[in-house]
Amino acid sequence: MESDPSKKHALDLKGAGREASMAEYNAFLSGPSDVQIQALQRPVEPDTAVRVMCVRHGMGRHNDAFQTASIMNRDAELNRVGVAQATESGRKLREGGLFERPLLVVISPMCRTIQTALLIVGSDEWAHPTILQPLAAETSVASRLPGPWLARKVLATVQQGDHGSTAADLRKKFGHHSHFDFGAVDEYCVRMGSKWGPGGEHEGKWWHHGHHSKVESEAGDSLARSAELRTWLASEALSRRIETILLVSHGGILKQTFGTDSFANAEFRAFDLTASGDFKPCVQTRE
Repeated sequence: MESDPSKKHALDLKGAGREASMAEYNAFLSGPSDVQIQALQRPVEPDTAVRVMCVRHGMGRHNDAFQTASIMNRDAELNRVGVAQATESGRKLREGGLFERPLLVVISPMCRTIQTALLIVGSDEWAHPTILQPLAAETSVASRLPGPWLARKVLATVQQGDHGSTAADLRKKFGHHSHFDFGAVDEYCVRMGSKWGPGGEHEGKWWHHGHHSKVESEAGDSLARSAELRTWLASEALSRRIETILLVSHGGILKQTFGTDSFANAEFRAFDLTASGDFKPCVQTRE
């Protein structure tokens, strides 16, 4: 059973980066959020396969203490600031008509993104098909930073916030949401190899992304995943004959996948994808 992220916990610290997260989010609400809603509402162009409304998760417990709490927060959940941010973004998107159209919901299979999606939609159950997709999970610290490989790997190992939960654990925690499709997590693990498939040494540990070092250690690894995510989103939309996807994901992978600058916690932005996975922002400049 999932925990209640609105309740206080041992690392629920005042300050420690929360004010900065809320300041960035409030700046987004003061203007850019309305511009993104307007972009969402515009008709798609003929060469567009799908419009993707990307949302970064709300502030997580791993972001506390100026990110150092990641050491103690494996597969981090939202903190109370993150709950407030995700709830408000959900209100804006609902008022903007996102859920009044045929829609596919795609969620990174990490606790904070799943909790964010639940708060955005504003319900424990909904009619929109919903896929938990490992391609949308956060990139590894080891693939984002320069420096010696071993040092990057050690840092990625210590940074527990980006280590996930197995497919079995996700089902225990979120399986009562009957509309969640965990099949993509299972398929991903099998595709990674026998080590991650049923009965393997690392069964269900999808966040390894098939790497025997247990992390994506090179930038090329995560860049390839970003490219695959774009083509998968376009293909899925075309096969389902829908024009809109809600993608709830993470700052690093969203920045990389859509060639943009950093997202604030719970910030949303719209992008159009072609069938081949080419993309363009619906808003050309941040306002």
